[in-house]
Formats: sequence, C-alpha cells, structure tokens
Amino acid sequence: MLNPAVSAKEASEILGDAQKVEQTPNRLQDVFVWSGRPVWDKIFAQVKANRVDKNIGVCFCGAPVIGAALAENCRTFSNADEDCLFTLHKENF
Repeated sequence: MLNPAVSAKEASEILGDAQKVEQTPNRLQDVFVWSGRPVWDKIFAQVKANRVDKNIGVCFCGAPVIGAALAENCRTFSNADEDCLFTLHKENF
C-alpha cells in the first residue's frame, strides 16, 4: 500500500466502475491511495455521480496549496439544487 501500483489518473476510471473499485489493490475499506497527481475534477465528478448521501466529507491533512485546490472543488461540485454538499475537513501542520 505504500507504493500503489494504480496511478491517480486511473482514479476516475476505477471510481466509475463498482467492480473495479472492489478489485483495486490500493483500497483499504473506503480509503484509496494513489500514486501521482490526482485529476480532482474527474474524481469529484465520479464521487458526486455515485453518491448515496447528500453530504460528502473530504478529509485532508497536508500542504495548504492542495487544501486550497480541494476547497475550490468542494465549492464547485456542491449544488443545493442537486442536493449535494461537499465539505472539506482539513488540518495543516
């Protein structure tokens, strides 16, 4: 799990296919570890399309620049008319 074989660019493809999600080697319950830079737009779109609840929590601990990108995507993909709310939970050290 420390060196995942699955790249971040493959994330949106995997997250869009329930069978692939179950078989991916980089998954531990509901936590995924990807190598490389994530394509946030595709990941957020897939999570939004496959949500089972209107509230989606995004947990993050790391560099402020990544937190800012996640906060922007949370705002972009949240939509009251579609009953979807992304909430960023972050901690910076």
